[in-house]
Amino acid sequence: MTKSLTEKSLRFDFDDDWKLCGTWDGTSASKYEIVQGKTPACVDLVAIDSTGSVYLIEVKDHAKHPRENEKPLPDVLRDKVHDTVMGVITETRRGDKTMLSTPLAHALVKGARVRVVLHLEEPTGQVLATRRQRMALNGSLLMKQHENAFKWLKARLLVVNRYNCETSIPGLAVHRLQSTVDSSPPPRTPVKRPRKP
Repeated sequence: MTKSLTEKSLRFDFDDDWKLCGTWDGTSASKYEIVQGKTPACVDLVAIDSTGSVYLIEVKDHAKHPRENEKPLPDVLRDKVHDTVMGVITETRRGDKTMLSTPLAHALVKGARVRVVLHLEEPTGQVLATRRQRMALNGSLLMKQHENAFKWLKARLLVVNRYNCETSIPGLAVHRLQSTVDSSPPPRTPVKRPRKP
């Protein structure tokens, strides 16, 4: 049975081949202070596929609004992945209340393949964005320039969007929630009237 997770204005549909999937950001484990006095930054979704590979998924939806954060996106992603992995280990040692930490920790310790996924919805043509803002969100450029950023985790970086996600990550489909695309009511379906004899 497909499990759906909503993040921002997107719905992530994991098919039943996935062993585990869940929302990580906002759990008790995502709030552990890895560095005292510093609020941790965590990825949005975590999952384990049918082969046992671990997916750490960060969702950035800039389809309607250009990115304004001054911190480079790869640096944001690097910090979130680091704090998430530390949170997984800490939660497992303290007693897993999330039902996510223990299987993730075991997979990581056993040397499972790790995929760091940046799900990136870039500004559409209707969104006013500077060239610099658009280049900062260029998926292929990000993968090429920052493929070594996660060597410490032996992880591969994937940058996807809802159009190519299922090709890059089998069994995962992403859809935009209809209510967030257009606030106007949906078009009326014509009512078929029975013909008079």
